[in-house]
Amino acid sequence: MKQLKYLESVSIRTTDGEVFKGQVCCFFPDCDFVVLKEDTKTGYSNFKVIRSDSVRDVEPFPEGRCSRIDVNLPENYIEIATKREEIAINNAISNLKHWGENVTPMGQATFDFIHKTHPNCSWNNENIEVMGITVSPPYLPENCAGTDKRALERIKCVIERFRERVSSDRQEAK
Repeated sequence: MKQLKYLESVSIRTTDGEVFKGQVCCFFPDCDFVVLKEDTKTGYSNFKVIRSDSVRDVEPFPEGRCSRIDVNLPENYIEIATKREEIAINNAISNLKHWGENVTPMGQATFDFIHKTHPNCSWNNENIEVMGITVSPPYLPENCAGTDKRALERIKCVIERFRERVSSDRQEAK
């Protein structure tokens, strides 16, 4: 990884393909991470902590200049930080129900696709439950079961559309 300088504006691409842009506000070579600051709106900033071993590319990003970091914290900064932590933890716990246990990556991808249009779907062990329909592994249209014919056809259609998209993406990748 290129040697970073304090307050340098950079664009960092990770090994996962994510891109983070901002100003280097902390760099700890011994701890192997860098902290980028990105201004979002007046008075607000996002800080991204990025592990050095996940950095693929670093490029200059002149537009990434940020406002000066204000070290004067409000009197209730601990309360603010605690509230933000509580919200983040609650969001993480809430999102856990969207992750299936012992399911294949294709099963999880199928769930994620269904969830976009039917956020009321949930996992029941390794089965996807949505609109009274149960989708069993390997999560194909023929693995759908339920008594509501209309809902059954709708979910089968969603899964077919997902499979077509996956197939199309694989064709384009070749």
